[in-house]
Amino acid sequence: MITNSKESSANIVTQSMSVLDQRITQIRQQTFQLSQDNEIVDILLYPEEELSPVILGQQNSSFRRLLSLTAYNLSYIDDAYLSKTGSNSVRSYHNAKSNNDLTAADLASLYERVEDKRVYSWLVSDGDTYFIRRIIDIESNEEYGFICLKMNSSFFLFEGSSDFLSDEYITILNEDGNIMKEGSNSISKDWSAYFTQNDTKRYATYTNSIEYDQEKYVLNLANLENEEWVLIGVTPEANILSRITPIITSILIISIILGLLLTVLSNYMSKSIVANIAVIKDGIKEYEKGNFLNEIKPVNDDELGLLAIQFNNMGHRLDELIHQLNEEQEAMRNLEFQSLKAQINPHFLYNTLGSVRWSSFNKKEYETAAAIESIINLLRITIKNSESLITLKEELAYVTDYLTIQKMRYGEALTYSIRTDPDILGIEIAGFFIQPFIENSILHGFDFSERDGVIGIDCKGIGDHIQVTISDNGIGMSAEKVQELLSFKQNNDKRQGFNGLGIPIIYSRLSKIYKDDFTLDIHSVPNEGTIITIIIPK
Repeated sequence: MITNSKESSANIVTQSMSVLDQRITQIRQQTFQLSQDNEIVDILLYPEEELSPVILGQQNSSFRRLLSLTAYNLSYIDDAYLSKTGSNSVRSYHNAKSNNDLTAADLASLYERVEDKRVYSWLVSDGDTYFIRRIIDIESNEEYGFICLKMNSSFFLFEGSSDFLSDEYITILNEDGNIMKEGSNSISKDWSAYFTQNDTKRYATYTNSIEYDQEKYVLNLANLENEEWVLIGVTPEANILSRITPIITSILIISIILGLLLTVLSNYMSKSIVANIAVIKDGIKEYEKGNFLNEIKPVNDDELGLLAIQFNNMGHRLDELIHQLNEEQEAMRNLEFQSLKAQINPHFLYNTLGSVRWSSFNKKEYETAAAIESIINLLRITIKNSESLITLKEELAYVTDYLTIQKMRYGEALTYSIRTDPDILGIEIAGFFIQPFIENSILHGFDFSERDGVIGIDCKGIGDHIQVTISDNGIGMSAEKVQELLSFKQNNDKRQGFNGLGIPIIYSRLSKIYKDDFTLDIHSVPNEGTIITIIIPK
């Protein structure tokens, strides 16, 4: 029983250590991505006093967007700061629950505690935990500045450990023996004081029974993988035994009852089992030869008889899947060939457009620079998220950048509006399915020589779904044309349209992600316009 107590306590400590390791890894990865982000580097390279109000506003908006995404993904972050080395300039982002704000002097004081050779470091100040990462150019080794994240109390909370090992019994020490998190119980304080005065590294993973104030405890030490930290857990043995003893007793009783039932049932079922096994065995041999359409005929209708019938159904299904797989592989080879034909180096375009953008700014060609910025945003989000889900906010930003570029071409002849419920902006959706419809409206739905074009985009939550409505006042389509466009739903037509992307392609992408839980409808009136309605789950 004591051994079980030790093992249970050790398992809880190991689970808590794994959770903390995962959080540390997330912090490292998120801050590394931020340190490599061109927008973050641009903020540090160009002083605020040298920037126009427009550029400064764009930089602040970009910083808040990047940091809000980081805080959204990592709920245990309260505050984030960006500071340039040797400067009093500080950009900050605060969680809605946070009411703290560090000054430039506070950040400088924290930064002085970071060793020169360390790219990142964990610090504790006034009971708060901070993570600081230096932003360094990989090629020149020049330091631009640093990112500082402040953790909230949930960073050191471990769900599911309260039954055996509550938070008050957990203490965490860093590689220097300093306390990162201290348990509030008196025995935790005593043991943390002992280990801060000794080399915790020499203990490695350690489990032992101890006695404190006439009560027995299980002491556990565990080293984290991603940091040279030690997690110390002190678990009252009574807590563990009170949970383990009823469980073991229940398991023994259930095991005995099940054993008796299985003995009776096995004798009863043995005759019918043997009768069908031979038939199924012969059928499997036929399957091994690739004869999936061979019918297995069961001797009786017991469970194995039903299994034999399922084998027959599976054989027919396998035969269908093999034919379908061959067709899909052929289609995939054609798609790969088309993809290879269309490939370019997107990173080269991104870097080149960035150079052109700054050149336009230097020449005070702000309208051109804004258009290039929209193109860069389109290219960046396409590179990063071409196959993944993105938030509705990112999708609408992508659409806005596209419409900004089109406004450069058509001027006042093209207007648009975007309306959405703020509550649904953070919901992840299938990306890049709105812009193709807008592009089709502009290229094929408007006759600008007759009248100006108006596009409306309306997104709202309806219960457990999101409704996206795209409308225009273009030339419209007849009912026959609409029916023709939607005919692929019945006959799997692969014809292309909508500037080469095609409704079937969009429908296929939504179908793969949402299965049958979405709708796509088109309503159009000649000479009045078209309304496209797409409903997807949240």
